[in-house]
Amino acid sequence: MAGFFEFSMMRIRNDVDQKLLAELFYEYLNVEEDFIKDLFTNCETKLGRTFVNEPALDKGINLTVLDYEKASEVIKTASHIGVGICYCRHKMEHLGKAAMHLWIFV
Repeated sequence: MAGFFEFSMMRIRNDVDQKLLAELFYEYLNVEEDFIKDLFTNCETKLGRTFVNEPALDKGINLTVLDYEKASEVIKTASHIGVGICYCRHKMEHLGKAAMHLWIFV
């Protein structure tokens, strides 16, 4: 079910009350946190992954960063790319707590 909540908030839309959804999601995920704790700590499927900020790497240090860890490589080899509103920030914007940013999906 990863993405079920997120996809409902990754576009600005008028067919659903996104402010109400944001309030309900916030309550479910941030206040009543048993669900989210269980989701992140007791499942095998990882919901996200960390990428290396390549420009921040010190060129003087001999490091090996695998292609799997490079956002540039993932973007370069992607067969499809989608751009959407960041679910977390869109939710928080409706709550008056954040600015809106974009996510890029590869």
